[in-house]
Amino acid sequence: MDEDGIFDEFTTPKQIPLVKEKKIYPNAPCPCGSGKKYKKCCGKQKLL
Repeated sequence: MDEDGIFDEFTTPKQIPLVKEKKIYPNAPCPCGSGKKYKKCCGKQKLL
């Protein structure tokens, strides 16, 4: 094993996967499970 390759694992930056949130449309059912539309339920809280 060569000496230059010993520390490659520790010096190379790790790639962190990006997690995109799924877009919630106003007329879609609310993800909280209330059965209401998003704009009438949890979407109201975002507007205030």
